[in-house]
Amino acid sequence: MLISVVVPSYNYAALLREALHSVFAQTHKDLQVIVVDDGSTDDTYKVLDELAGRIHPIRLGRSGLSAARNRGIDAADGEFIAFLDSDDLWLPEKIEKHVKFALAHPETMVTYTDASEFSVDGPSKKSFVENFPDLNHPSDLFTPMIKRYAIPTPSATMVKTSFLRESGLRFRESVFYAEDLVFCHDVMLAGGRFGYLPEKLTMRRIHAANMSGNHRRRFEQRKLLYTDMLGQSPDPYTHEQKSALQFGLRDATYRVAECDWGDCNFAKARQGFFQSVAMDSRGMRALAYGVLTLLPSDIIASMRKLKNSA
Repeated sequence: MLISVVVPSYNYAALLREALHSVFAQTHKDLQVIVVDDGSTDDTYKVLDELAGRIHPIRLGRSGLSAARNRGIDAADGEFIAFLDSDDLWLPEKIEKHVKFALAHPETMVTYTDASEFSVDGPSKKSFVENFPDLNHPSDLFTPMIKRYAIPTPSATMVKTSFLRESGLRFRESVFYAEDLVFCHDVMLAGGRFGYLPEKLTMRRIHAANMSGNHRRRFEQRKLLYTDMLGQSPDPYTHEQKSALQFGLRDATYRVAECDWGDCNFAKARQGFFQSVAMDSRGMRALAYGVLTLLPSDIIASMRKLKNSA
């Protein structure tokens, strides 16, 4: 059975080579390896040339991760599409076990494995699913996905190609932070079912360049997304799903205000904190911070120094 592997990459030449060799080492050998170079300016082209004949390269101008994944999806010929970010790795039996699981659960459209995590300091104590235990329950992912960002890491995910073709689903190219959340959201609304293979078959690399590291932009994007989702007409959500989105919007609003507070932009922080309180009158922490922003800035600065020195 042919499996299409989609590897998007941007300026990760050294890591890309390592990621691809983890694909070539798979015990399942019937693979179509699609590498989408998203406008890299480093030596990525050398890696692609070096591996000519073993990969199907696609070169884009800088278009973003979602666009790169979508070009890979469009070029895929396999019955399933497995995603691998170019800074992550697979264990050799990942695809073989993943395919067996997917075939044994034909009702699932998206399946995912657990992932061990590692950095230059060595392996993490907990796996990805141990950090997000809600992922143990693939039939009920919507609420934890929105409230706690508990979503499968893309490199651990495999999707049934026919589902993507028939539904027309793709990664939203207008989304740059949280594209994985939005993709899972769209899969759920399209009726796609998730399945979980509880084995650590993926290795997720943690490093400073991870896109998830930009705290402010991450929550700004979530605030925009949840506002857009809640504004849909007709409303596609259950009462529980809508409550989760309202919680997510309130939390994202509060987190952005925290960033403004940290940047000493107290007027903007005040607006965000009070918006958060308006969404939930029980948000006493947001109310307290909002009131503090009314104090003179020199007093706020003194209070912050005291807190940081404590």
